[in-house]
Amino acid sequence: MSGSELRVGERTSDLRLLGRLIADARPVWPLLGGIFLLSLCEVPIALGLPLPLKLVVDDLTGTHAFPLLFAAGLLVLVSLLQHVQGFASWILQSYTGERLVLRSRARLFQHAQRLSIAYHDRVGTTDSLYRIHEDSVPAHYAAVSGLVPLATAACVLVGLLATTAWIDAPLAAIALAVVPVLIALTEFYRRRVRAGWTELRTLDASSLSVLQEVLGALRVVKAFGQEEREQQRYLSNARSAMRGQLRVISGEATFGLLVALTLAVGTAVVLYVGVSHVRAGGSRWAACCL
Repeated sequence: MSGSELRVGERTSDLRLLGRLIADARPVWPLLGGIFLLSLCEVPIALGLPLPLKLVVDDLTGTHAFPLLFAAGLLVLVSLLQHVQGFASWILQSYTGERLVLRSRARLFQHAQRLSIAYHDRVGTTDSLYRIHEDSVPAHYAAVSGLVPLATAACVLVGLLATTAWIDAPLAAIALAVVPVLIALTEFYRRRVRAGWTELRTLDASSLSVLQEVLGALRVVKAFGQEEREQQRYLSNARSAMRGQLRVISGEATFGLLVALTLAVGTAVVLYVGVSHVRAGGSRWAACCL
């Protein structure tokens, strides 16, 4: 199979998983909608934080006269709204995520009971326990911490790009130039991190399997004096899992660094071009600043 066919297969698999995730989250769609609306409220609240300071500065410079008490009260109100929004969003996200995890674990447990005895003899109970208890957490929290922030970011991005295009179309085009770079970085690291997490889950399950085997047959281990051997076997599996964890963390950190660097360079270019256009009077920014 060629590389292009593999990439198409991976995308098809990812889309299928995304479809299953959305379908599984159907019972909590209203809750996800609430999280989405709360996330959208975060932007205007954050933009309102500098307003009290502006009122105070205007009052000191004599541009506008606003009572200092009014500005202080407005600052308290905006800060309170910000914390209430964050608290409500955190509570709703936690409740929704736990509901999805509980539903997933119940379904996996039901499925495990339907599997044959031969399957459990071949795979072992540790693997099933690990899958039921651990694998359901990241997969279903992805609907809360992945899909909703993605939709929120997409809406904010569209709004920002529309505003930038209205102010200065060439500037919006420059801002969009970083998108292909971000897509390429995401595609490259997505495969690496996904493979790393798959390997890490297998290593974690192997470590738990050693624990279950040893503790389940502790009398036999002690009778034959195999404590040190089993200790080394467990440490070997645990060290492999630790190295796998570090590889995944390193990959994610590198991805975050490259994304931040790309955005910083893009922001610097946009800032430079935007200021140049304002000075030349070639954009609506100049008119807005007059």
